[in-house]
Amino acid sequence: MAAETKAFWSSIPGILTGIAAIITATTGLYMAINTRSLATEEAITSAGPAINTAIETSLKASGSASPLGPEGIAKLEALAQQSYEQLPQTNLKPLVDCRLFPTVNSTASLMSWSNYYHEKVLYERGDTSHACNKTIDYRGMAHCKEPNNMTVRQALYETLSRCRTAGIEWTDIKHSSL
Repeated sequence: MAAETKAFWSSIPGILTGIAAIITATTGLYMAINTRSLATEEAITSAGPAINTAIETSLKASGSASPLGPEGIAKLEALAQQSYEQLPQTNLKPLVDCRLFPTVNSTASLMSWSNYYHEKVLYERGDTSHACNKTIDYRGMAHCKEPNNMTVRQALYETLSRCRTAGIEWTDIKHSSL
């Protein structure tokens, strides 16, 4: 006798799977339609009462469709500056004499190159004195460019400590020319 085939919808697991698929599709469609308005609304309400007040004031003053006029932008910039000034600042002394470490490069670029040479210092590949020289030079420039950046400061401190154990001081290195 030939085996009988049942339709997918004739079993309870098939019916439950079909209902779950319909609910999932409906929910996905609803979210796709309403996500833009929800995201915009959340961004405005989570920005804080001070920014909301500035936006409302700007809208009333300008009478235009633009949410911010020149006055509103100036108020937001003033609020941002005030918030920035309230952040904790460090006044730590530089680890090196920054007059010896001038640079025009970005901190990210300097740290990238210093990481390359620092790896040679760590694993003592090749000439350690050359690697220490380059690592201290690049990290010193990055540190002097951003003296309050704790990541750069820690990296320079680690390099200075490692190179000092190899007998190389930051005052003895040959600096890169601009």
